[in-house]
Amino acid sequence: MRGVLIFDSIVPSAAPIVQRTGRKIPDLEVEVRLFLGAPNFNKHIYTLLAIAMNVYKKSEKEKEKEGEGGGKVTTRHNCAEMLDAKFAEGKNVCVGLDTDPQEISKEIDEFLRDKYKIPPSASQGVVMREFNKEIVRATCDLAGAYKYNYWFYANQLYQGLHALECSIAFSKKFASDVPIILDFKVGDVGLSMKKAAEFAFDNLGVDAATVNPWGGYEDGLDAFFGYKDKMIFVWCKSSNKGGGDFQSMNAGDLHERKNYARLYFAVAHRAVEVWNGQGNCGLVIGADDPWVVNMLRIIAGDMPFLVPGIGAQGGDLAAAVQAAGPRALFNSSRGIIYASKGLDFAEAARAEVIRLQNEINKYRS
Repeated sequence: MRGVLIFDSIVPSAAPIVQRTGRKIPDLEVEVRLFLGAPNFNKHIYTLLAIAMNVYKKSEKEKEKEGEGGGKVTTRHNCAEMLDAKFAEGKNVCVGLDTDPQEISKEIDEFLRDKYKIPPSASQGVVMREFNKEIVRATCDLAGAYKYNYWFYANQLYQGLHALECSIAFSKKFASDVPIILDFKVGDVGLSMKKAAEFAFDNLGVDAATVNPWGGYEDGLDAFFGYKDKMIFVWCKSSNKGGGDFQSMNAGDLHERKNYARLYFAVAHRAVEVWNGQGNCGLVIGADDPWVVNMLRIIAGDMPFLVPGIGAQGGDLAAAVQAAGPRALFNSSRGIIYASKGLDFAEAARAEVIRLQNEINKYRS
């Protein structure tokens, strides 16, 4: 929405008022033009500013209807039930919206700025938000879940965090049946962990989050598992090169279980035996070692898996699908959202989701 307010004034004493109140109203392109030449500026300035704020409030209400703004979160269904529905529909592709402004081509950037009337002075966070909206619109009927990597948005400071908030709000309204995962693998203790859980579930209103189990359950992960309608994906085994530094270490208290004497197996056992009491625990398991994925599936039963490491990371999709089974989300980020650097980027993202789901179905049969 765009509005122009014209303030006519010759009153020098108005300058301090303008300095205090004439700044840009956030998220609304309002030009405050001061033309010298008219009397009675002091008399009418507050009326004009009240009009400006009414325009701003109206735009906020319109954005809330469109799912673009913040505000109170929309009531969501139980995440475990949402995932059950997606798995029953045969939708296993998790679209990773790990959006990086540096990866958005100049052509796409200019297209988004022109389409949404984004001024040149606007931050990259605004472009990230509109880019995400295009991807969600193109894939909402196909996705098994959307995953937002917190650190890609925090990297852009407050503009990026605002883009994260607005993107999640839009996803929740435009794709209301698709679970939304906040991927930040947070691991802390006490009040810090409580605040992290509140940030994810009360403030952003996501359906699931990834956590780091290093701090254990009591006075740690319990802050997240207390949200019984949310899904908590515990970081169990990753696919990065250094992942084995600790994850593959022998777990002393499991030494008698010969094939299970790895720390990631200990994490899976603890998830099944302790953390999944309310049926809201899942595991993050990299796709790089199908044998490990299969062993973890045997341990975890029908617990949902979030499987990164395919797509641009080059994991063996066929082996991972067969090992993880039907109750798994296979995440692809760069492979989907940057499937094209041209103006067909949204259509290309949709085509890649379809291709990936077809591959999953082929390897499963």
